[in-house]
Amino acid sequence: MIVVGVYVLVGTEYNRLDLFKDETISITSTIQDANDISKTFTDFSESFTIPANENNNKIFSYWYENSIDSGYDARIRKSAYVTLDTKVFRTGKIQLEKVDLKNDLPQSYTITFFGALVSLKDTFNGLYLSNLDSGTFDFAYSPTAVTTKVTTQTTDSIKFPLITSNRVWNWNGSDTANNISNTGGTAIATSELFPALRVKNILDLIATKFNITFSGTFITSNERFLKAYMWLKNTDIFTTKGQVLQIDYQSKSGSSPYMVFSTVTDDLTINAIPAIYTQAQRIVTLNITNVTAGVQYYVYVYKNGISIGSFLNTSIIGTQSIVVLQVLGNAGNSSDKYTFRISSITPLTFLSTATLDVYYEDSLGTPFSFIQTITQSTSQTTANIIQISNYMPFMKIEDFFSGILKMFNLVCYSNTAGNYIIEQLETYYTQGNIIDISKYIISDTKGIERIKPYNKVNFEHEKSTSFTNVNFLGLYGREYGDLQQSYNADGGEYSIKVPFETMLFSQLTTNLQVGYSLKNDLKPYIPKPLIIYDYGVLQTVSAFKFNTGSYTTYNAFGSETNISSVDYSLNFGAEQSSLKNTIVSNSLYSQFYQNYLLNLYSDKSRIIKVSAILPSSFLTSNSTTGIKLNTRLIIKGKRYIINSFNTNLITGVVEFDLVNDFRDAV
Repeated sequence: MIVVGVYVLVGTEYNRLDLFKDETISITSTIQDANDISKTFTDFSESFTIPANENNNKIFSYWYENSIDSGYDARIRKSAYVTLDTKVFRTGKIQLEKVDLKNDLPQSYTITFFGALVSLKDTFNGLYLSNLDSGTFDFAYSPTAVTTKVTTQTTDSIKFPLITSNRVWNWNGSDTANNISNTGGTAIATSELFPALRVKNILDLIATKFNITFSGTFITSNERFLKAYMWLKNTDIFTTKGQVLQIDYQSKSGSSPYMVFSTVTDDLTINAIPAIYTQAQRIVTLNITNVTAGVQYYVYVYKNGISIGSFLNTSIIGTQSIVVLQVLGNAGNSSDKYTFRISSITPLTFLSTATLDVYYEDSLGTPFSFIQTITQSTSQTTANIIQISNYMPFMKIEDFFSGILKMFNLVCYSNTAGNYIIEQLETYYTQGNIIDISKYIISDTKGIERIKPYNKVNFEHEKSTSFTNVNFLGLYGREYGDLQQSYNADGGEYSIKVPFETMLFSQLTTNLQVGYSLKNDLKPYIPKPLIIYDYGVLQTVSAFKFNTGSYTTYNAFGSETNISSVDYSLNFGAEQSSLKNTIVSNSLYSQFYQNYLLNLYSDKSRIIKVSAILPSSFLTSNSTTGIKLNTRLIIKGKRYIINSFNTNLITGVVEFDLVNDFRDAV
């Protein structure tokens, strides 16, 4: 008999839940479904019930009684883990679903266990890439700094691809206003260029933001990943936005009931005003005093560390008043913290006061008005450092993360809380054990099914409106970089779509490749998030002009990169390189999908359904001999990969969905 334990985090300690002796608890585990290849999965359980006894009631803070303040918050999944015979089986999160009552007394709680990847989505909490703290990569912006990143070979995380957003660059053409050659042309202004940040570093920022770790050989050492950058464009025209500085206040005077400001943490709390008062309003005004005129600066309002408003101003000698926050009505939440920040690309020294105005009327219409003044006695100075997060594309972190998994056909799994391993799918399988479980099979429960066939699998990017991509579509009748792969099978079409755009770059002259973020009408556009490759080999070209001088070398960006003299691309299909005028066949499909799909869609592949009773040592996640989702199983001399498996934690019966494995046994 297997002894099952379910533990949930309450406060700082894990508490063991009491279980019904006869309750069925089963958990399904899968990485990638043979019939739904575009999705990455994780562990989950069917909902199961536990007794509403004294221990569980205490753990869940008597949740069925909503009059209890600061009790168990069922809106949020709680960290949890499951053990088999005291060994960890899975880590993840518990969701409290409901309580069943009888004669107004609680009888049972219904809960669901979710694995690590689902809890990772919860961790991201709907935040956007712009909510990441990019401080590690913020830098002193200047024309020289930009030119250096363009024209020299470095390992920088921040680079500036040659992509134009406001005019059509040409080479030795009659349009001298847009000619960037060294003779008689108009130079590229560094302010025309947007930065790009290495994709690996975005993962690093995500890990730091949520206090988790990402590991795996693919994301730490594979150059086909490490040379990928995200272009940071979220406006039509580049504008310099300096590093954001929180305004530091030293003292306060007066009173502002229902608005509480801390001069220690420099944050504001807005509390609810009782419903007996009407016409309630609260206003925050910042008064910024400068000694320099003509400097553009931004004032920001942050709520719980996330920007909710910005105000652009040009400094004057004297004081400027800016209403930065206005709350009408009685609403308020003591857990929300508001902070006020400022930035400018040109250093600006300032002093600030803030006024907190509170107004409301009682039931007789008697008005009440309060003003509190927050004062800064020590001046602050902004820095000429651009904050990279200000240029992040408008994209949720979870969409970025899942898009990267799809792009490179990666899996993400977790063996310990807070640590997520990201690996290419085929590598993941080769890292697993090969175990013969023939003697554990329950022989009378076997079934064989066909794998759901598709005659076409479409690999797609977000549609680009760059005029080069539009022209490509007109010429060839397909989107640049996409692929429609056919298979010898009856069935419909299936699509794998990544949330990134791909851009067709153009060769202006020998070895000089540029991109155009311009539509057919030659007006700028904001692309969908764009992933591009640093070619990695400094290109030598005829002299081209920057506003800082003439140069003959630059870092090429586009759809291709060069690794050990071999070209690889971020396109799904084989496309011609505009930099080298050769077909690049090492595509995303050929490198990351082809082997998996050829094995899956072989005429010999089947889904095999078998049941087994396994020792608990085969199931626990910390066992070196345990069965994991990349374990390849041998049954009666044939080898299989695991499509999914469902474990009944009480009986120990494991129901496997397996797929024939024709890979080399490595």
